[in-house]
Amino acid sequence: MGKKKLSFKKEFASSIVNGSKTSTVRLSTNLRVGEEVEVVAGGVRLGIAKIKGVEVKKVKELTEEDAHTDGFSSKEDLIKTLRRLYRGKNINDYTEIKLIRFELKKRDLNSS
Repeated sequence: MGKKKLSFKKEFASSIVNGSKTSTVRLSTNLRVGEEVEVVAGGVRLGIAKIKGVEVKKVKELTEEDAHTDGFSSKEDLIKTLRRLYRGKNINDYTEIKLIRFELKKRDLNSS
């Protein structure tokens, strides 16, 4: 069986590669601490990351620091993007999310 993937929209590729994005918020995940996963953005493989943490929170429990490690300027900006990416889902203060922290260990040479 191949490596699990952590997939992102293309818009997040550069912040993952330059290290400013070291976490992501998801509604669900099967990733576990310590696993190594393939990181893909916009269909392009960026490299391999190690999962450093998986924390279950409610949207209202997200912090400004959570937003910054996810590559956003503010918690408000992060929540606005969550609502855009998960259109059709009712994202509110009590929605349970998974905050996944990762470290890009090996970058692919062809990633920007």
